Amino acid sequence: MTKITKIIVGAAVMMCVACTSVSAIATLTLQDSLGNVATVSDVDGDGVVTYNAALGSIWTVNVTTGLTKPLLGDSDNPSMDLNSINVSTPQAQPQYSRSGRLLAPVDYWLDITFTDTGFGVGMPATILADIGGTTSGTVLYQTLMDGNLMTSMLFNTTPFSGSDSAAAWMPDDFSLTQYVRITHKSDQTRSTSFNATLNVPDGGMTLSLLGTAMLALGMFVRTRKA
Repeated sequence: MTKITKIIVGAAVMMCVACTSVSAIATLTLQDSLGNVATVSDVDGDGVVTYNAALGSIWTVNVTTGLTKPLLGDSDNPSMDLNSINVSTPQAQPQYSRSGRLLAPVDYWLDITFTDTGFGVGMPATILADIGGTTSGTVLYQTLMDGNLMTSMLFNTTPFSGSDSAAAWMPDDFSLTQYVRITHKSDQTRSTSFNATLNVPDGGMTLSLLGTAMLALGMFVRTRKA
C-alpha cells in the first residue's frame, strides 16, 4: 500500500523549551457488536497489557497484547505495538426466507483499542503506522492523537500489510491510541491475526530539518535584497 502523508498542522514552528513526562496507565479494551466489553490496565507499569480470554459467546478466542513505554520507547520517543489473534464462531444455523432463499450472514465486529498517555514530544513530529497480518474478514486500523484521527487503513484481502503516516505538532502532554476493528461474517468459524505498530521518531530531527529550511530561506531572501 502506498504511504500516505497527511499534513495536520500549519507552518508555525515553536521551540520546545522543556518537555515533561506525565505518569500514565496504558489501557487495552475489547468490545464486540453485542455490547460485551473487557478492559485491562497496565497497573504494574511495565508497558505490557494482555487479554487472553473469550469475549461473549461469539469471539471465543482472543489473545491480545499491547506494548508501550517503558518497555518500548519513552515519553519523548513514543513507540507502541499491538498484536492479536481473534477467532469468531457461528451462533446459529443458516437462516432461510419463506421462499427458501438462503439469507446473507450477518456481520460480527470486534473493536480493539490500546491507549497510552503522558507523551511529551513538544515539537513537530511524524506518526508512523504499520500493520500486517491475515484475515478471513476485514480489518480497519487507525491511529489517534488526543482522540483525533491521524492515520487510517482498511484491508479486505489476506495476507495484508500497509503503512501510513501523518505529520503533527506534538504538545507537551498527549495520548496515543491504536484502534483496530475486525469484522467477520457469521456463516462459519473465522479468524484474524495481526501486528500493528505506532512510532513517533525523534521529533528533534523534524525540528532540525524545518530549522535548516527556514535558515536557507532567510539566506536566500538576504541574497535577493543584496
